[in-house]
Amino acid sequence: MKIELKSIKVVASMSEETTCFSADVFINGKKTLYASNRGQGGCTDYHLHDFKDKEILRQVEEYCSSLPDIYVEKYDFTHKQTLESVIDDLLNEHLDKLEDKKLETKCKKGICYGTKERYQMIYWNGTSLEALLKTPAGKLRVTQILKDLRAKGENILNTNLTEF
Repeated sequence: MKIELKSIKVVASMSEETTCFSADVFINGKKTLYASNRGQGGCTDYHLHDFKDKEILRQVEEYCSSLPDIYVEKYDFTHKQTLESVIDDLLNEHLDKLEDKKLETKCKKGICYGTKERYQMIYWNGTSLEALLKTPAGKLRVTQILKDLRAKGENILNTNLTEF
């Protein structure tokens, strides 16, 4: 069974304990549900777009509850999957992809180091890392900065600096 989120709208300013969002849920390519969370720590709600699809809803809920349990290493916790948890996981995957794109853009401008969740950046005013790497002096400077960061045990996040 294929479950997808589309038309995802996140309201970060309204997100307190959970992510405030709304999205259409497509089941096997058909827009079937509307999902949302108010961002105040409550559950993610979902409702049928068309009451005629109540059998599809029953099937997808049954399918999700048959999926393997999820182990959350961070909290040393295992939970059973439900349609709600699948929707939340799909939303988190979407948000992770957006964050990865932001990091990728920043890596073109400068050197990013640390972890994906918490990183720092070295950048140059008036130029980008890509432009700096086109000059011999720039390459030397970047090589030295990378050497110093690695000597401190820092994790370099830039995928565009693998040759250095």
